[in-house]
Amino acid sequence: MKHSYFTAFLIIVGSLAFLLATSLPSVAASFSGRVVDEDGQPVEGLIIALPSFPGNTPPAPRHRVRVELPDRFEAMFPPAAPSETDATGAFSIRNIATPSVSRLILFPEHNSDYEMLSVEIEGIRVYLDQRQHFFGGLNFAIAPETDIENVEVTVRLRMRIRGRVLSADGTPLRNVGVQLGVRRRDIEGRGRGSSSGSATLDEDGYFVEYVNEAAYYTVTVSHQGQSVESEEILLEDGQRLDGLVLTFGDKPRAPRPERIVVRPPQVHDPARFEAAQVPLGPPSGISGKVIDLEGNAIAGFMFTIQPMQLRDGHLQPGGMFLNPFQQPPEGVDGPGMPRATVPVETDSDGTFTATNIQPGLIQLNVIPGVILDAFEKIDPEKIRQGEQVPPEMLRPGSLEPDKRIISIEVGKITFFNHTEMRGPAFFGGLTFGLKPGVVLKNVEITVKSRMQIRGRIIYADGTPLADTEGRIRTRWRDEASANHRSSSSAYFFSDADGHFTLYRDEPGYYTLSFEHKGLSADAGPFLVKDGVAPENLILTLDGNPPKVERPADQKIGD
Repeated sequence: MKHSYFTAFLIIVGSLAFLLATSLPSVAASFSGRVVDEDGQPVEGLIIALPSFPGNTPPAPRHRVRVELPDRFEAMFPPAAPSETDATGAFSIRNIATPSVSRLILFPEHNSDYEMLSVEIEGIRVYLDQRQHFFGGLNFAIAPETDIENVEVTVRLRMRIRGRVLSADGTPLRNVGVQLGVRRRDIEGRGRGSSSGSATLDEDGYFVEYVNEAAYYTVTVSHQGQSVESEEILLEDGQRLDGLVLTFGDKPRAPRPERIVVRPPQVHDPARFEAAQVPLGPPSGISGKVIDLEGNAIAGFMFTIQPMQLRDGHLQPGGMFLNPFQQPPEGVDGPGMPRATVPVETDSDGTFTATNIQPGLIQLNVIPGVILDAFEKIDPEKIRQGEQVPPEMLRPGSLEPDKRIISIEVGKITFFNHTEMRGPAFFGGLTFGLKPGVVLKNVEITVKSRMQIRGRIIYADGTPLADTEGRIRTRWRDEASANHRSSSSAYFFSDADGHFTLYRDEPGYYTLSFEHKGLSADAGPFLVKDGVAPENLILTLDGNPPKVERPADQKIGD
């Protein structure tokens, strides 16, 4: 089925490309390489597609929640024909129109039996996890008329539950629509989740449901007023269950099949994990320039080279976060020691040089301004003596910066971050594999300033809510379409006068809500977009600050 669909699709695309090729300028690029599994073995019969859209930056999503490709993908015409890997895993995609931004996907998108773990292009390896897959995978631009060769795409089979639905007499439900629900319970008991929707069983009564993480799963199937539920199923990272049987009626439940292991479950051993993630070898380096969207150099821009680690299919920060004005403590910068986050600041011409970077997985991230301010307050000697650490330092992952890294250009390839993702910077950042002793030169980082919502929080009597940590809930709706809306929350730290700053990426109307010790305040809706922001925004709590009663003076002799 997949191959016949692909063949028809390829014929249509190829015909369009042939008909229009003579009328288009010759600015095509190509992209070729091979696909391998985690053991380096070639993967045959996998369809690689590279849809592209015009311009030199990915289009902004119309709404943060609606990020599916068809909703915001203005494809190039004619599109480059996809390629199916041969017995050696090789693929080749030709006639890619440039300038454009391309997205590397496995076809059919969202329904491929494989998922990408990493992609090496021009010697630069980029790692992907579930967050990147959900928000569109790997976006990049190829220099005009450039042939990109020897690409290596590493994939693995996706985690899944494949089951068969039988009627009470044991015959399969063939080609019928059912309601399929999946409940998830985290292995560590930290959370739960569920999903449901319609599904069509195949001619033998089978369904396939892909899952994204290690957890306990329960599957429910409903049809014509009947419902059947599986036992709880434990899937560890990388595992699949292919023998689930669900039978309607009162017949005894079939024995639960064994889990099929795609690869051995990961056993957490910190020493072994760090040894595998940080190859022994000489330190690496990165040098280049930071510019804005207009190409102007940005002086005094601070960012970090953050060590990353891959655990349970998710990329997350690893290592130590150091004061940017403080040298690493003696003995923690050698092989086998915790990897330190390296702070970097651009010179007056926007250039930077970072050396002595321990190789391994890294991200380039912007440092929030409140973190920089907190660094200046730190006195290591006083901290050792018991002085309290600035509260900002306790929530480095919850605070957002005033700028975002849009793209990172290395050689002939420009990689794009996922700027539409909420949360800590590493959620949307690209993770690169830095090889031992390699110095990346002439790297160009493009950043964009974010829209600011600056305001002040006061009590009913005008007293500022000073030096306070809190969380403000924001509700957003699109300026042009009231149906596009979302809500989120953001941490802040107010100053001595109660001022705070929030950073946002989507233009539109915002409403703020804040609660503090039983009191509440609201503001909005107000419009925020480039060049437009509210002035003198004040959130007034519906009450006065609590009275602080001083202890009564004690008389001598009491």
